[in-house]
Amino acid sequence: MAVFRVLGDQLVSETEYAAKAPELVRAMHSTLESLDPGPSIALESGELFSFAPVSGEPSAGAAPTAFTPIRFGSPVTIDIRHVYSGKVGSSGGFLGGGTGDIAVVSGVKEWSAFKASARALNWIATKKGKRTNLPRPGALKDGTPIIAYQKAIATKQLVISVELAAASREDSILDVLGQAFTAAAQIPLFLPYSGALLAAGQIVPATGKLLKSISGGRSQWDATEELNFGVAGLPDADAGYRVIASGNSGLEGLRFRPGTGLIDANGTAYDGDQPYVVVAVDGAPQTELENFTAMVTSAEVMKRFHMGESGQTPIVDDLLDLMTIISDVKFREEAVALKGKMEAMAAEEKAKAQTRYDALVKNIIKSELKP
Repeated sequence: MAVFRVLGDQLVSETEYAAKAPELVRAMHSTLESLDPGPSIALESGELFSFAPVSGEPSAGAAPTAFTPIRFGSPVTIDIRHVYSGKVGSSGGFLGGGTGDIAVVSGVKEWSAFKASARALNWIATKKGKRTNLPRPGALKDGTPIIAYQKAIATKQLVISVELAAASREDSILDVLGQAFTAAAQIPLFLPYSGALLAAGQIVPATGKLLKSISGGRSQWDATEELNFGVAGLPDADAGYRVIASGNSGLEGLRFRPGTGLIDANGTAYDGDQPYVVVAVDGAPQTELENFTAMVTSAEVMKRFHMGESGQTPIVDDLLDLMTIISDVKFREEAVALKGKMEAMAAEEKAKAQTRYDALVKNIIKSELKP
């Protein structure tokens, strides 16, 4: 696996960023403030670090909105900004059977009080083949780029993964998925077990080769990234873009341009065989996504207890409400227990505990359950 941080528009591997963060951050801040950035910084790619703020597409007029910092106790939104299929998909053409569909699937581990491992369908890019940029969904019925949202980070590590799966084109599933995505309202369709998708208030049968493949955990490409918050020996995650690719991806030295993808020094878009996904991590609150935790835990409960696999559809609305209450109670119990221990803590330890307490309370949805 290879993960790159995007600093301005330049790619820097996460390992190199961890080793050179003080110098890189100082150079960025100095450039932004029109000050001398200091000595040149040589990167592993052989290039010198040259920071320039990301400007978006060449035709864009307005300045991009800055990322909101993240930290333990703050909100976090993780969403997909760009997908390149690389070697995944068909080559197209009459003899090759034409271009098919490519599904974008994401997953989250160590989530909420249940520490659920949730896989979800974000969208299906139709009529797309190899070495193609997969456009983000343009409307609710087309899917969602959201991978995860939490009101307040209350865990030391989040593990996110993205998968790509390809199959021949199947028009029959698109209308069904459109209705399900509309009902889910920006939250992806979770995959509690093979053959089913969980949308808001409904179970959608996962029919067709592509949906059966992804719900069964079979994909042609996947990559993973870890976000750490207070893990000993590892730097804390911060907001910004990340490029996630396979190990030895060969993407070193490229640059990222929003709306275009990875480009070389001449501005030519990358068109090689290595798939990659660009995700954005941001700390701004998103009140419309507050049901995300309940959906994750509901999918996990359905998976564990095989609910719906017998052909009988569970009462999903009641299950969602129950999972919200159970999740709230878990956060409340942990917050109350921590509060009781804080009186005996030293000042520094108490300040850290207060941050965790505040994060736990923020994750309680129902106001009547807040301590």
